[in-house]
Amino acid sequence: MKNKGMKMAVSAVSALALVAGALPTALAANAAGEKVTLSSVNVAIDDSISLRFYATKASVDAANVASVSLDGPNADPSVAKEAFESATISGTDYYVFTYPLYATQLDENVTIQFLDGSNAVVAIEDKGNSYSYNVNTYCDYVIADADDEFDEKTEKAVKSLKNLGIASDNYFDNTSTAISFMEESYDGLSYCDPSFATDTKISLVLDSKLAARIYIDGLTADSKTDANVSAVKGNYEGYCFEAKSINPAQLGKAQTITYGGADYTFSALSYCARAISSENAKAVDAAKTVYEYYKYITEYAATKTVTVNGTSFSYVEGMTWNELAASLNKDLELGCAYGMVWYMDTQSVYYYNAENDIVSVAPDDVIIEGVAYSASSQTE
Repeated sequence: MKNKGMKMAVSAVSALALVAGALPTALAANAAGEKVTLSSVNVAIDDSISLRFYATKASVDAANVASVSLDGPNADPSVAKEAFESATISGTDYYVFTYPLYATQLDENVTIQFLDGSNAVVAIEDKGNSYSYNVNTYCDYVIADADDEFDEKTEKAVKSLKNLGIASDNYFDNTSTAISFMEESYDGLSYCDPSFATDTKISLVLDSKLAARIYIDGLTADSKTDANVSAVKGNYEGYCFEAKSINPAQLGKAQTITYGGADYTFSALSYCARAISSENAKAVDAAKTVYEYYKYITEYAATKTVTVNGTSFSYVEGMTWNELAASLNKDLELGCAYGMVWYMDTQSVYYYNAENDIVSVAPDDVIIEGVAYSASSQTE
């Protein structure tokens, strides 16, 4: 049930953040100075999935809070006041308390509790001695959309997050919860095939930090890439090289690891491109949900739109051309004016430079600045 005075909404407060319970514009500390005002909980998505609890700084200070405990499925940290993180939103100062979660833990509660200098519990206004929340509670609220307050882009982003949790539970914990997929085609994954043979394994790590790993035959604890990056112990038998801390918009970003003079080019979605054809139904579902998570979180977070010859598309600044093609499930064939893309596929991208010459860039180059132009130049 929605708390009165706390409008549930989604907005971007940081890189790729889903916000559960947008902060009200007018907040005040408890007049008695004895309770903490806990205003909202954010479900933040960047390179991890985290719950963020927001408490007004004025109420925390007035209640002489000395530390905060966070009780959840992972470690149960106690944060001393000198380590509190701060944020100012709409002119109000807050302390922010963050708890990272695995994709398999979206239905597990995180409980926050405030303590004073003598380790006694400080009550939370209207909530008692502690407050618990989980990611799926928010997802269910948005998907139900009883008050018709969320747009389609928001609902799909949130549904993709919940589906990621279900598929992760099914795959890792051997559950069998049904998944309602949103896509009819997963052709976008064809842009993400790795450059190497199938005897080099790929895995996707869905811990508190997203990561992609490749397992090259013969790696040991002492192995290093040509760029001097060390191998790590993997979940398979043996060692691997790892691309760490990937946010959803970068799941399709190709990177190259050079080892023993050979290049290995892959992205996190390269795992999905392989797993989509697996005989393991749960691996197929995991591939689909990770792809949808990438697609719909990226669309939700996109802040720039380009229109060329009547065709509009959105992208995240810093996205590569290959990622853009994967998110759209198609090559782009767009007429354009100076400064915008003319034609692209998975092999090449062209645009007009200042001299009106056609210049080629690689698919993994960062996207050029997008501007909406009228169609004034010739198209091939």
